[in-house]
Amino acid sequence: MGRGALGLALLALVGTALSEEPVSDGGLFRGLRPKHAAPVQWESLASGFDRTVLKFEGETLSEPPQQKLIPRRIELVVFRVDTARYSVRVLTASKVVGQKKAALSEVHRRVGALLTVNGGFFSKQGDPMGLVISDGKKEGEFNLNDGSGALAVYGGIVRIGWALPVSVASLQPDQALQNGPLLVEPLHVFGIVHIREKFFSRTIAALDNQGRLLIGVTRKMYGDKDEMFSGLNLYETAKIFYHPQEVGGLGASVALNLDGGTSSGMELSLGSHQDRVKVGIALPNFISVMPAK
Repeated sequence: MGRGALGLALLALVGTALSEEPVSDGGLFRGLRPKHAAPVQWESLASGFDRTVLKFEGETLSEPPQQKLIPRRIELVVFRVDTARYSVRVLTASKVVGQKKAALSEVHRRVGALLTVNGGFFSKQGDPMGLVISDGKKEGEFNLNDGSGALAVYGGIVRIGWALPVSVASLQPDQALQNGPLLVEPLHVFGIVHIREKFFSRTIAALDNQGRLLIGVTRKMYGDKDEMFSGLNLYETAKIFYHPQEVGGLGASVALNLDGGTSSGMELSLGSHQDRVKVGIALPNFISVMPAK
């Protein structure tokens, strides 16, 4: 068995063994109450480019000793992109502005993108953690410890799956970004086992059952106490992407967690449709949706 095939087989076995969804976890969205319509309603921004906003409410316990319930409000902005009409690029700050890190808004503007979101994990020095390929050039090396999943683009076709097979395949993708974990693993397998109450801003790349790219970004915490948005933990995020649109989820066939927290952000420039989730820091890599082919 070749190296790539062996790695794929091992990852498949591990994924099957560790990815069973717990039986009792607080309901369909793990205690979150959907405040949006089900089935999910999409707004067409352009041909093959749609948007929806998923809204949830819930509570969480504060730190001991008080242990009081704190209300939570979540807004997840999701774009659905037909990649037969629009190209997807992995961009690096070094490629676009000639520096290790750059503002997301500047990269978005310079390349003339329709939609740009942050990419993967990186070191304090601004070096990418994991495989990064931008327009055919490798700018970050695969590392088994830097994320189990990867987004890859082959001749305009977007794929999301295990990172190891992408790194060892004889055919190098035009674009690639390693990160993780896989929230929904290939063949629609629930990907998160442990529940950790760490609520962060999230950026997610996924594919639906028609192969369309889904990009999700949470609104960030801001404003007065009554207007503050909360982040999500990985388990809640996986639930939202795993469950079908008929019950208020997204029904993704596969979903990949990208960098979150202070790195999470988005810029949309599509005609009269403008939107932004601000990023407070400079970043080394990005995922951009470019104008129609």
